Amino acid sequence: MQEKNKLSTSQSLAGVVGKGAIWLTLNQFIFLLTSYITYVYLARKLGAELFGVYGVVISLVTVVTMVLITGTQQVVAKFVSENPSHAEFIKRKALKLQLLFSGSITVIYFFSSFIIAYLLHDKNLIPFIQLSALIILFHSLFSVFMGYFNGLKLFKQQALYTAMYHIARMILTIIFVMFGYKVFGAIGAFVLSSVLFFVACLLFVGFTKIDTEKNSNATIQNEKSNINNILIQKEVVTTKRFISFSMPIMLYIVVIYLLMNIDLFFLKSLSGAAAANLYAGYYTAAQTIARIPYFVVAALPVVLFPLVSSSSFAKNIEKTRDYIRRGLRYTLLLLLPLTAAIAATAKELLTLLYSAEYAVGAKALFILIIGMMFLGLFTLFTTYISGSDKPRISFYLASITLVFAILLNYFLVQKYSMFGSAIATTIALFLGVIITAAYVYREYRVLIELNSFLRICYATVIMYIVAYFAHFTGYLLIAEYIILGIVYLLVLYLSKEINEEDVGLVKRLIGR
Repeated sequence: MQEKNKLSTSQSLAGVVGKGAIWLTLNQFIFLLTSYITYVYLARKLGAELFGVYGVVISLVTVVTMVLITGTQQVVAKFVSENPSHAEFIKRKALKLQLLFSGSITVIYFFSSFIIAYLLHDKNLIPFIQLSALIILFHSLFSVFMGYFNGLKLFKQQALYTAMYHIARMILTIIFVMFGYKVFGAIGAFVLSSVLFFVACLLFVGFTKIDTEKNSNATIQNEKSNINNILIQKEVVTTKRFISFSMPIMLYIVVIYLLMNIDLFFLKSLSGAAAANLYAGYYTAAQTIARIPYFVVAALPVVLFPLVSSSSFAKNIEKTRDYIRRGLRYTLLLLLPLTAAIAATAKELLTLLYSAEYAVGAKALFILIIGMMFLGLFTLFTTYISGSDKPRISFYLASITLVFAILLNYFLVQKYSMFGSAIATTIALFLGVIITAAYVYREYRVLIELNSFLRICYATVIMYIVAYFAHFTGYLLIAEYIILGIVYLLVLYLSKEINEEDVGLVKRLIGR
């Protein structure tokens, strides 16, 4: 009976993780599709130099914006997942704090444009940076709603709202640039879509109650709560508790997005004035492709965070270990083959998407995509740590990794330019994975079964060998990726890494 209950619980966990991951992976697919359509269009329409300007400005504002978005979303998701009956109160509280905080950051960022432009040796960036400041306020406010959905395990709603935003941003960008507004148009589209998406959240979600009984067995508290419930709500999420938990996470997110973009900033700053924007354009194209595997697996930490947070809060160590083991296995199953396939076809893929002009970044892409693979693992491990109510540890470990990245970029960019940027980022993130994995293992004594890890690596190596000897170009590259995928899955199946439980999980998810 005990074994039967354990199996049932395991299948239930897989179902929750799997169903959430399906919706958020679908959202990630839409994000990737719209982002790459946008970037390919801008790279071809603007040219490498102006595309480099756009890449630098968006990377700058992304560091700030994603700090607020991801940090707030995780904090709201944590408190809501721990206290679903008080979700509405938590959402209101978070919106008030976010309006004050993100509004202040927006003003500071706007007036810091002169300093940023000076550090990057390009005063022409000032008006673009100032326009992009508006993204910070509106983009960060909707993160409260997404954290609200995530904490209640309403992954479908979270995915649909976010997907609509990505689509709107892509359409507006293409329209504005098509009408000749160039870099201003591309950034303006980002601003306008952020405003529209926040307004949509207010109109269609707002402060009304949402029936979550079917999805998470949680009931949102009636607005006419009694005095005792109000006192309980205040204890659930005081301003002090909200800030004390959110600050380490937001500082951590600052570090993560600096890790993702610090190489581009060093390349822009340390390259000669004549070639800086050109190199930035080439490297932005390489970065965009290199992040594909990272973004594909990014949905899993989003799903796992409230689950790990909930199991840790309940002191259920075995359930937390199960999340760690399954999460790492699923991440590696996706991350390794995607990295290998793109690394083996770096030059061909850059040429297909951006034109032959951008093929000079192939060498950097080959190395950088390995770094982004390490970033995906690094993010997963720190999700486990933060979800276990230790966001400060995540911040400390990420900060150590950032110090490595800064030092390596400073020395290597001056000597090896774009290639140096890629090497610096990859080495730093590799070291980050080692220290975060060691910490998780020390705390929970589990990572992934060795045999499973070796089988996944074996299948990836076989696939890479096939890719290395196949030289498809143009649109035939799509056919090559299909072949590589079949080879990879076949090796996994023959080595029995893909088992009946995996097949059954996929069937259940498809049938939902």
